[in-house]
Order: sequence, then C-alpha cells, then structure tokens
Amino acid sequence: MTILLSDDEKLQELNSTYSHKNEPTNVLSFCYDQPVQCDYLYLGDIAVSYQRLEKESIEMVKSMQEYLTHLIIHGVLHLLGHDHVEELDATKMERIETKLMKKFGYNDPYIYDDEIICS
Repeated sequence: MTILLSDDEKLQELNSTYSHKNEPTNVLSFCYDQPVQCDYLYLGDIAVSYQRLEKESIEMVKSMQEYLTHLIIHGVLHLLGHDHVEELDATKMERIETKLMKKFGYNDPYIYDDEIICS
C-alpha cells in the first residue's frame, strides 16, 4: 500500500472526487482491485490529512503517533473490505481497531475523557 500524508485541501479534493463529499476528512482509503505486476500484494492507497491528524489528536488528548496509528489501522481495514456504514459493521470494525491498537500498546481509540467518540 501507499500512504499519502497531505493537507486538508488535498483530502477535500480527494473526498469530493471519489466520495462526493465536498469537505476535508482525516483519512481516505482507495482499494486497488486490479492485478499488479510485482512480487507482492498491493492493497491500495491511504491518504491522511496532517492538519486533521494534528487538530483531532489535540482534541482527543492523544499523541499524534497514537492517532496516526489508529488512522492507518482504520484505513487498512477499509482496504481489506471492512466498512462502517451499517451499525453492526461499524461495531465489528471498531472492535478490530481496538484490538490492534492494544497490540501496539495504545488504549481503546474510541474512548477518551470518559466519552465514546464516533468516526
């Protein structure tokens, strides 16, 4: 996979073009479903807004490293076919994210300041 670390303007452009949402976002995933002529499996691309990463990590009182890890995990899960459109799918995806974050030594990414956040 490829990871793009860019700004709100670029993420808004990508979000508008590919998701038809004319607003910036923190992370986008682009699955690649065509065969690639290489010696490895290419899942796709992940784009992260540095500005959202910084702003949201401050709001959640998390380090940028912790929040970036969460965004990358979230993006990879999308590349693997997970989504959070339906509540049951969102719950499943959040459980996987939480489990992986804990494996990396971080807390549950959906709990901070005694509140549960939704992405």
